[in-house]
Amino acid sequence: MAKLFLRIFLTFLLLLTFYFLLPGRVTAQQEFSSRFRSDYSVSEAGIATVTHNIELENLLARVYASEYTLTIGSTRIRNVLAMISGKPVPVTTTLSDNTTLIKVTFPNPAIGQNKILRFSVTYTNLDIAQKNGRVLEVNIPKLRGSNDLTEYTVFVSVPDSFDEPTLMTPETSKIESRAGRRTITFNQDQITQTGITILFGDHQVYDFTLNYTLQNPTVSKTTTAIALPPDTAYQQVFLNSIDPLPQNIVVDPDGNWLAEYELSSQETKQVTAIGKAVLYLKPTIPVKFPSPQASLLSTLPLWPVDDPDIQALAQKLKTPETIYNYLVDNFKYNYDRIDASSGTDRLGAKVALQNPENAICTEFTDAFVALARAAGIPARSVDGFAFTTNPKLRPLSLKLDVLHAWPEFYDSETGVWHPVDPTWGNTTQGIDYFGKWDLNHFTFAIHGLDSRTPYPAGAYKLSANEAKDVQVAFSFDEPALEEELSVSLSSPKLSFPSKTQELILTIKNTGTTALHHPNLNVLAPGYTIVSKPKAPTTIPPYGEVSLPLTLTRQTLLPTTNTLNVKINHHQSTFPLAENGLGYPQIIPALATAFLGGLLALTTYLAGRLLVRKRFSPDSLHRQS
Repeated sequence: MAKLFLRIFLTFLLLLTFYFLLPGRVTAQQEFSSRFRSDYSVSEAGIATVTHNIELENLLARVYASEYTLTIGSTRIRNVLAMISGKPVPVTTTLSDNTTLIKVTFPNPAIGQNKILRFSVTYTNLDIAQKNGRVLEVNIPKLRGSNDLTEYTVFVSVPDSFDEPTLMTPETSKIESRAGRRTITFNQDQITQTGITILFGDHQVYDFTLNYTLQNPTVSKTTTAIALPPDTAYQQVFLNSIDPLPQNIVVDPDGNWLAEYELSSQETKQVTAIGKAVLYLKPTIPVKFPSPQASLLSTLPLWPVDDPDIQALAQKLKTPETIYNYLVDNFKYNYDRIDASSGTDRLGAKVALQNPENAICTEFTDAFVALARAAGIPARSVDGFAFTTNPKLRPLSLKLDVLHAWPEFYDSETGVWHPVDPTWGNTTQGIDYFGKWDLNHFTFAIHGLDSRTPYPAGAYKLSANEAKDVQVAFSFDEPALEEELSVSLSSPKLSFPSKTQELILTIKNTGTTALHHPNLNVLAPGYTIVSKPKAPTTIPPYGEVSLPLTLTRQTLLPTTNTLNVKINHHQSTFPLAENGLGYPQIIPALATAFLGGLLALTTYLAGRLLVRKRFSPDSLHRQS
């Protein structure tokens, strides 16, 4: 009876403690020695077949296992099969929010010290691998408590058609090709601290169509702006069309692209933006702004940086990575809030830290930004589109067209804003969204100087029941990179006799991509450029900038009558004196002036002679 009680108790103990791919510690490590070999075989379609070959060795004579439970960080498990010595054994599955429990029952357990029970669990996992557009992505969550395993080895096999991997976390040099497949091996030392991520493909292309509804309810004319997806270090936007055309598209200090529109009284305007976005794994686009100022460390609504509790926790955590890990380990995603009518309202960092079990992506993000700023690290938030095939593992929390939020911190060493996603780091059971980035996060709006605005695409609705405003899909067509500009010069005609002219140089981007840090060169031989125009940092597509330009003529007769402007490879030439007194028109003008003056002098002298003759003495004598 005592032995039976012990067996039942240990069965219960094993059910609670032998968790695979979830936080937890194998507390029965002194009773068992366990060895894992996990094979992940990915097909051309991006579907993973998983086989875990497991050995349990009894370390005590009176302790053995009659059941074993695997907890898988996935909700899309199919075709589960457990085998012992080539024969199937009973297996059941239980689904929770973002996990699947697989329980294997052993009809004939191995009894006795040093006895080994060998069994396998095979299933299809639709979450491990994703073939999205031109990219194959493999994500295997880390095995918490894997230090308690005697051995743990992972093999990932993919078809050779996917070429060499472009990113691997952790890195490994053990890659073998055989029989048309490439196998990548990871040992226990490499994967005890992190999960596995492998990407085949270095960039992703999306097509997008975004609709915005603008309304002016007032009785007077007003100007408003919408946020278009901007370029970042990790993405390049190709804006093929925007209808109707805005007055201008400008860049704010956070790097947002704001399309400006004028609305008449009571006017409603529909705007549609169509284009492509190319996302990169590493910083690629030269989007650089001056180093963040104190404003990106300050307190804002939702980010109470000066709160004593936030200050105390920030001084304890100190670095972006420890802040990220703290949120991943201590916050809990509340899926119920997504379905509630007001569940997605932002709570702010303070409330989020006080209620860590009630978080969605905005709470993970706001808490990260506030803690980072309190630790002296410039940080900001991002709203955008995030691609997911399983909203339980990678949930989207912003109900307006189902968007997502994530934070960024400024890396002073590289001069780049570094994106991280503690929400998905939590919900995917430990996939690393700090040390590496992915190709699934498409930035719509950046919030640094303001914690709420500008609003992202999808938020410009008149009512919650309107049709979907955000359409994003994978594209296999590479966009063409073409630079197109138009340059104009206001008041280009010099006047005489003034030697100084105040001009305005206007540069308009008529292409589909932004112009970053253009090389601007202005030449006007024979003139001194008193105020040389400063090249803009960025000109978005359909955007324009106006630059003041002051010229002073060096001599009375200038050596040229043109102004030459070169922007990168684009050259423009402007006449400076088409109708004024400039060269070469100045020569005939001076000749005309000389002849006119000579005629006037001749007339004057002739008149003087006539007067002298009329009043000479001889003339007076004859009159008397």
